[in-house]
Amino acid sequence: MFQAVLWGLLIFSLSLLVFSSKFSHVAAYRYPVRLPVVGHLYLLIRHRYLHHALACLNDRYGPSPLLLYFGSRRTLVVSSSAAVRQCFTYLDLNFTNRPMLLPGIHLNYNCTTMITLPYGPEWINLRRFAALHIFSPAHLQAFSQLLSNRLCVHLRSLFRSGGEGEGFQQVDWRWRMKEVVLDSLMEMIIGRRQKGEGNELVRMIDEAFQMSAVVSPEELLPWLSWMGTRRQMQRLQKELDAQLQGMVDEKRGERAAEGDRKQSMMDTMLDNPHYTDTTIKAMVQTMLLAGTDTTTTTLEWAMALLLNHPHLLQKLHGEIEAHVGHGRLVDPSDLPSLRCVTNVIKETLRLYPPGPLLVPRESVADCEVGGVAVPRGTMLIVNAHKLHRDPELWEEPMQFKPERFEREGEGKGYKYVPFGCGRRRCPGEAMALSSIGLVLASLVQCFEWKRIGEEEVDLTEEPGFSVPLATPLLALCKPRDAMVDLLAQL
Repeated sequence: MFQAVLWGLLIFSLSLLVFSSKFSHVAAYRYPVRLPVVGHLYLLIRHRYLHHALACLNDRYGPSPLLLYFGSRRTLVVSSSAAVRQCFTYLDLNFTNRPMLLPGIHLNYNCTTMITLPYGPEWINLRRFAALHIFSPAHLQAFSQLLSNRLCVHLRSLFRSGGEGEGFQQVDWRWRMKEVVLDSLMEMIIGRRQKGEGNELVRMIDEAFQMSAVVSPEELLPWLSWMGTRRQMQRLQKELDAQLQGMVDEKRGERAAEGDRKQSMMDTMLDNPHYTDTTIKAMVQTMLLAGTDTTTTTLEWAMALLLNHPHLLQKLHGEIEAHVGHGRLVDPSDLPSLRCVTNVIKETLRLYPPGPLLVPRESVADCEVGGVAVPRGTMLIVNAHKLHRDPELWEEPMQFKPERFEREGEGKGYKYVPFGCGRRRCPGEAMALSSIGLVLASLVQCFEWKRIGEEEVDLTEEPGFSVPLATPLLALCKPRDAMVDLLAQL
């Protein structure tokens, strides 16, 4: 539908351009031609993925920042290490704001979540709360223990569902990962694992990420509101809000009842009269969306890549066997010693960052980036996907080579930004890396994994904020002989 509309607008815009007296001036400009009405949107028509389309533009017009117009939205596209460094060091304060986009307005409580809030006292307050009560070392350690406990439950379930070691069984990897991650997050956030709302929450989280990644016609060309994107977002937010309000009401009831002593994230927020129900729901939604989809997507990409490189999967298991053995399960304290596990995760995040385009920023004042004049109110898009595959920065950038991170300092600086950078860098980076490492190491330690059939896993991407695999990963697994006794005791 969007492409059909764009084609129609393109024909109309070209007609205007032909009769424009400024045609010769625009054609001589060093940027791609900006058409009336659609701006540079016509350059995106042939591409299914926005990060690929923007990468092609950089290949064609050079690595310098590109100042483009997507309909009425002025946008600076950055994909070079030098420009990223400039934006998030010298100009970081100038790019601390978020643009007011439809997903922020209609899926994030009118841009009041920690991700979408403009820079200012409210954002600083929420960021400080997150640093003290969610992502502090003590809370990260507590979450790791929660995750370990939930992981034991899922390892036992996987062991028993496969006949306790009799041959390979087929596993829906994506579903399994979402179960274990969502269970752990729910226990941290509200003090209990998911109940019957689990499947509905997963559906809504998936839909929210899908909508957040769509280049909405209404966003770029507001007079196309008849296409209904805004209404779809409002409907989904209403469903999400009902679920979240139910959690808040349930927690209040538990606190009123005698004997409720669990101190979850929601308990801490309810203790503070400054936080309204909307603020609490916005924080819970942020944690669920950011914590579930990005973590499970990275785990899925990691296993897909390992299945296509079985020698690396074997190397991973060898490292775990050498450091942990088979008399106990992998513990969070083991992760710093498991360098191969760490490198696999880093390389997965390089090739398939959780958001190939970092969450957009917006300039609060006029500035200059890479010689390009950037007016106030310009949206900034960093193409991490392009940056992570730059042959000037990475040796054999298209290849899956975890061993590249064995080199001292590899991945440092502004050529590797899977969690963003600057003041609004993702505060959950340490939690995500620890969670991914623990889950991946535990599953490789306990089970043998292989592809279904001889063909390699299809690595085609599906459009979405975190760009998951187009086809959910199915794999075969069976308990490792040396782990059967331990798994039977879980």
